[in-house]
Amino acid sequence: MPLTVVESSLRSRAGDPESSADVLLVTPRLVGLLSGVATVPDSTPLDLPEGMGLARYAATVGAASLRAIDPESTLPEVVGELSTQLGRALERIGAPQGAGYAFALVNGVRREVWRVGAMHVLREGLGAAEETGLPPSLLLAAHARALILHALLSKAGEYDQASLKAADPSQVLIAPLLAAHASLANSERALGYGLINGADVPAQHQHLHKLLLGAREVVLASMGYPYPRGTLAASEHALNELLRDDPLLIERFPFVRAAKPTQEGYADRAYLRIRVW
Repeated sequence: MPLTVVESSLRSRAGDPESSADVLLVTPRLVGLLSGVATVPDSTPLDLPEGMGLARYAATVGAASLRAIDPESTLPEVVGELSTQLGRALERIGAPQGAGYAFALVNGVRREVWRVGAMHVLREGLGAAEETGLPPSLLLAAHARALILHALLSKAGEYDQASLKAADPSQVLIAPLLAAHASLANSERALGYGLINGADVPAQHQHLHKLLLGAREVVLASMGYPYPRGTLAASEHALNELLRDDPLLIERFPFVRAAKPTQEGYADRAYLRIRVW
C-alpha cells in the first residue's frame, strides 16, 4: 500500500540534527524511525566516522539494514537480520554490544506497524493508541532521581531548581541503576525490554499490529516527546509545556536527566505522521 509522510521532524537536544541519535527512515514501502542508545562511555576509543557518536552510528547502521530488507519478510525475520548486521558493525569498530537502537515503522507492503523498544506509536484504526512509556527499569531510575532532587529541594535555601538543573548531583547516585537498566536489554524477565543490539530479541519484545483496511494515519515518535499527539505542532506544544512546568523532570514526567539551559530538550526527538492508503 502507498505510504505518504504528512509531516516529519528530527531535532537534537544539542541543536545540531547531525548529532542526533534519532534517524528517520523514508522509503516507498517502509517509513519509520530509529533511536540509538550507547552503553560504552564517550571517552572509549572507537573506530567511528569522524564526528559521529556511537548511538547515532548504531541507528545509522540500522537504517541502512532496513533499506536493504525485503518488505515481504516477517517481523521476526527482519529483527534477526537487523541484530546480526548491527552485531557485525559493532564488532568492526571495537564495541561489541556497546550500543543498540529501538525502532518503529510502517510496512506498507504487509500493512503492518512494527516496533522493538521504547517508541511511541499512535495508530488510527487499531483501537487504542499505543503511547509507549519509558521501559520500567529506566522509569525506576527516573523515580530514584526524582526522590533525590525532591529531598534536596526540601532543604530551604540550600538548593533551588536553577542550581540543580545546572549541576545535578543525582547523576552519580543513579549511575548504578542506569547500568542495571542497560543490562536488562532483551531480558525475558519482568523488567526486560527490547533493543536491537546484536543479541537475540525475544518474541515478547517484538510488537506487530495489523492496519485495518482503508486510509489510516499512524504517528511514530521517539521518547524525546513525552506526550506525542496527532500533529507535530501539538506534540511540540506538549513538550514545551512540560519543560516550562516541570523543568527538572521530577513531577509530571520523571526522567533520568533534565534539559540543560543550553539544550532544546531532555533527549533527541523524532516525529513522523504517516498516511497509509
